[in-house]
Amino acid sequence: MNNVEKLNFAILENKSKVIPVLKETKITGKKYIGYGEKNDFPDFLFDLYLRSTVLQSIIEGIIDYAVGAGVNTITGKEEINNDGDTLEDICKQILLDYLITGGFAINVLRDANDDISELYWTDIRHIRLSEDGKTAFYDENISGWGAKPQEVPIFDPLKKQKNSIFYYKGHISRGLYPIPRWSGAITAVETSTEISNYHLNSILNNFNPAAIISFNNGVPDKTTQEAIEKKINKKFVGSDNVNRFILSFSESGENQTTVQTLGTDNADQKFSTLKESIFEEIFIAFRCTPELFGVKKDGNGFNQQEYIEAFSLFNKTMIQPIQRDLIRCFDKIFGVKNSIEFNKYIVYENNIINEG
Repeated sequence: MNNVEKLNFAILENKSKVIPVLKETKITGKKYIGYGEKNDFPDFLFDLYLRSTVLQSIIEGIIDYAVGAGVNTITGKEEINNDGDTLEDICKQILLDYLITGGFAINVLRDANDDISELYWTDIRHIRLSEDGKTAFYDENISGWGAKPQEVPIFDPLKKQKNSIFYYKGHISRGLYPIPRWSGAITAVETSTEISNYHLNSILNNFNPAAIISFNNGVPDKTTQEAIEKKINKKFVGSDNVNRFILSFSESGENQTTVQTLGTDNADQKFSTLKESIFEEIFIAFRCTPELFGVKKDGNGFNQQEYIEAFSLFNKTMIQPIQRDLIRCFDKIFGVKNSIEFNKYIVYENNIINEG
């Protein structure tokens, strides 16, 4: 037996995580272009939204600021489709997609007179486009190899299609598919979720060892080693006994059991510091401050006047541009100017209205 074989421990390899990137790719045998290297980029973005409390808070807060006061339309109809959805419902749905992916899709239907009869929110994750951008392919399994999508023409107001998809990719994109406005913070969002996973695993699995317990009276067989480990785990390890241990068996040490404590690298403290900078980076990507979403930092208060001033800037640089984007899109669909109107958002009970 050589010296390497005598060593009774495992060597762990470092892991690196590959963050998906937006890359439009041709897929063999398909008439549409892939959305991401593995054709799953919008699914990745939506998964980040579901896993990140910070991202959720910002996105849902922006939706409330933009649509929360209500939406009016020239049609005068309360419901905009046969499912009973109102224009406000549709706006909230497409805004969620818009803020997560940078774009959204609406299924537009016309009646026998070629007038717009119904509008339906359509999940942008399930849509791919032809290379010329004139045809949409819809399938709930569009990111899988077995997809058999329905082909629907992209909305064209001059052609009066009975059934079409209005596909909006925002103003950032230079290709077929949208780019999220927070694209620069994707790594920060992913990192924040991994930090949360670290803390969860520290509690559930006690991954960080605090001691080495060495049995120096010989190396038992694997079954006996596992039995000893289970007994120690049962008695000393768990959420009430935070730190784990490293179990070692050896032939030397004059048959005595030794316990050696390990120093800590304060990873939890380092991650807490890192989380603060990541937290700020995510909010910067959305041009906002945490206080606008009910988060007070450093124990400092946030009075009414500060809130109004912060909201005024946020309203001008984020909320109103988003509202204008939606207005322009609905103007194209309905074929008229100012086809929808967003009611002004009122802050505080004394009816101070932030004009923006």
